[in-house]
Amino acid sequence: MLRRTLLLAALTNPCGGYVVGRCAAPRLCADAAASSSSSDERARVPPTAPVDFQATEAELQQHQRPAEGAELAEHLPAWAATLVLDDEANAEYEAGMAADRRARPVDGRSWDGAGDGAGAEEFTAEELASDYNLPLETMLTQLLAIGVPADRLEASKPVKGLCTAAQLVELLAFLTTCDPIACREELAEESLAEMAQRMPPLSAAQLVRLCEAHSMPAVCGEETRLQRADHAMLFDLAQTELAFLVQPGTPPPRGT
Repeated sequence: MLRRTLLLAALTNPCGGYVVGRCAAPRLCADAAASSSSSDERARVPPTAPVDFQATEAELQQHQRPAEGAELAEHLPAWAATLVLDDEANAEYEAGMAADRRARPVDGRSWDGAGDGAGAEEFTAEELASDYNLPLETMLTQLLAIGVPADRLEASKPVKGLCTAAQLVELLAFLTTCDPIACREELAEESLAEMAQRMPPLSAAQLVRLCEAHSMPAVCGEETRLQRADHAMLFDLAQTELAFLVQPGTPPPRGT
């Protein structure tokens, strides 16, 4: 009898000890049940789908490809959309632009206006602003922002004579990503000259000097339209100046 009991204990607990079969069986059953439950959980989790690298690459290339004529035309004014969709009209427009540039030679430009061999660096800030439908103030302010010294800033000179190679890269990146409508909305509606007309006896030249004294870029001189925040600051500064110039009883500036 004792021999049979020890044999049963050895079979039930091979690592040794005096646990008989009827005591070990519940623990073995519980372990088996837990293992079965884990297997069921894994079976219910859907397998991760493999990554389709070819499809991902194709989608990326689709997003990065240059826009085609019809896609561009949807976002352009009517006259520009016509040029994009009509090759003959575009060729005629380009020929007219080239002839106009040849008739107005620019110092420092090595391109004669013919063919497609010119990059943005051959054009002046005025021409680039016109081509990209940007305010000239935006164009000149961006040149200052990328590091062109203020004393070298010249709207009628090709930008290759103003910028380093690295600055030209920055400028082109700005031109191809900026929003012309947003750039125009950032500017005040009146120029410094127009502002001076409603703030006598201050002159436009005095307003330009106030801008220079307070680091507000009057890049177009008296015809500059400032950023809206700068315009509001300048108006406050001008009112302070007027307090020392205007005699008592003089009406306040128009627009206050």
